[in-house]
Amino acid sequence: MTKADSLKKTETAAGKSGREPKDAIRYKRQELYRETFGYFERKAYRILDLAKYEPREAKEMVKETHRELKGVQMSRDQFRTVYDLLDKAWEKANWYLKKKYEDKHKEWTQRMQSHIERWTSLLEKPVLARERKSHS
Repeated sequence: MTKADSLKKTETAAGKSGREPKDAIRYKRQELYRETFGYFERKAYRILDLAKYEPREAKEMVKETHRELKGVQMSRDQFRTVYDLLDKAWEKANWYLKKKYEDKHKEWTQRMQSHIERWTSLLEKPVLARERKSHS
């Protein structure tokens, strides 16, 4: 074996050993990203489900989750997926809040209309009675 062959062998071995820690770090980082993503994705889906039944609470949870996401390590695509789910939850909660408001307003309007009709009929009765008496 020549000196050049020995040197190549040493460089190759050193290169492999230098790459192994980098590969291990990369693997651990990806594993951490996956775990973190899994946690936030599950949380975002729970919030999305909650938005229909408890829209105000869901909106608060969206805000809280946004705060939690600051400083978290995930890939750009993973962040985008979580943020998209949180956006959908926010929109769904807003839709249900708006619908609830509209339903309450419609109910109130119907009640008021009923009161107006009743009051109008009560006010007309004495006038009709007086008119009948005056024509007799």
